[in-house]
Amino acid sequence: MTKFPLKSLTLPLVGLALGLSGCITSSGQYDKVVEVAPENSLLRFYGEAHRGEFPLRVAYADPWEYEEYAGFKNSDVRLEMFYVTVAAEYTSVQYPYTLSGMVDTWHHNAGKPKSWSQTVHLEAPIEEMYYKRYSLNGEQSCAGFQAEWEVPPADRLLRPSRVIFGYLCAKPGQKLSEKTIENTLVNIGVRGVTEKVRRSDPPQVASNFGERNSISQERRAAAIAIARGGPGTSGNANFPFEFAVPYHEDSGGDAATVN
Repeated sequence: MTKFPLKSLTLPLVGLALGLSGCITSSGQYDKVVEVAPENSLLRFYGEAHRGEFPLRVAYADPWEYEEYAGFKNSDVRLEMFYVTVAAEYTSVQYPYTLSGMVDTWHHNAGKPKSWSQTVHLEAPIEEMYYKRYSLNGEQSCAGFQAEWEVPPADRLLRPSRVIFGYLCAKPGQKLSEKTIENTLVNIGVRGVTEKVRRSDPPQVASNFGERNSISQERRAAAIAIARGGPGTSGNANFPFEFAVPYHEDSGGDAATVN
């Protein structure tokens, strides 16, 4: 299994430290949705299955969280995923899905019969990752994956600050090998997590929230259409997920489990 080297970080991500006061509300005047170019993206893909290819990328940002979608739809290995990270202090990601439940939220998988294998634990540069193979419609070999990491010590509910989740599938009739799954997953990079943020890097969309009308309605609608997709095609209708929740040091509860 090829390991992607974990690099030390020298600079924080620009703009992911807005203060939080009061309660978190859903979409409002400070949210932004836009298609992003590779140089502005936080996600990196170094796996053999997608070498030299570029996914469609969409980012959602509000003062509490940043969400990024990436989707390869014309390659031999179909891959769609989201990366979600908090953007404010005293904020965690309330991630609600089991692995199999998450897979069903994607249009490509929804409503189709599946046969599942066991959950596999994989050490990856971003954090430990879990994946589960499944057969879609008895003709397509796939795997769902997710990772949750960086739990704030003060959040007694043990919710993470960062989450990655998605799926990959071989072309119908072809086998998705364990080697391809693991090579793809361990070679997903996140700028500022698995590689340095350089001063010359352009800031991501979260770096200046401002008013959302700074992005035209046409660009916003086009970006939402990419990430949400449609039945039988691609995307996830739950985008934007708005998983960010505030926490208090005196909160209590039990940690979520993967199954």
